[in-house]
Amino acid sequence: MKNIMIGCLAICLALLCLGMGGIGGYPEGTVPETEIDIQAVVTDRAGVTTNITQFSMDGKIILKASHGRGVLTVPFQNVATIKFGETLNNEINASVELKSGEWMDMKVSGRARFYGATDFGAYQVRASDVAEIRIL
Repeated sequence: MKNIMIGCLAICLALLCLGMGGIGGYPEGTVPETEIDIQAVVTDRAGVTTNITQFSMDGKIILKASHGRGVLTVPFQNVATIKFGETLNNEINASVELKSGEWMDMKVSGRARFYGATDFGAYQVRASDVAEIRIL
């Protein structure tokens, strides 16, 4: 009898845990809070341009990307433009223009998401769906 009760309890617990798969990330319709209000213009691969405030990458105000074998975190305050190219193995080739005028080639994770606020609501887009970002 005790083994049956433990078995039923384990099944119930497993079902509850399976239902928690959607927990994490940012709730739909909200924008991650950032320390600095970064403003940007995002153009997606469909050619649609959206003006964004409170712009962030995965809730942070930095561009996180691979550079060679290392990882760079570049504050958006230092970025002028990011142009996204081809995707290979879930990494997107990106050419980044810094505000200093220097260009860098990087690779951004295709799983990354960009967030922000618009005049008409919260905005989020996967990095793999973006063609260009201009930081204002």
